Amino acid sequence: MLTSKEIKMSEEFYKKSDIKKLRKVRELTPDSFKAYVDFDKQAMAEGALLQKIKRLIAIAVAHTTQCSFALISI
Repeated sequence: MLTSKEIKMSEEFYKKSDIKKLRKVRELTPDSFKAYVDFDKQAMAEGALLQKIKRLIAIAVAHTTQCSFALISI
């Protein structure tokens, strides 16, 4: 397992260009893709935490993990 010291900040786990592959994922597995989208909507809906707080948490996690997908979708 990599530690944060072994990962250079210039390296990305996910490339922004990979976001284009989501269309293919949706085509190949429409039920799974819809289930994920529905899950994401429910997770980000207002509940015990305000939606604003959930977004701030999501941004912090996406920034920490360098997840371009999450940063684009938030």
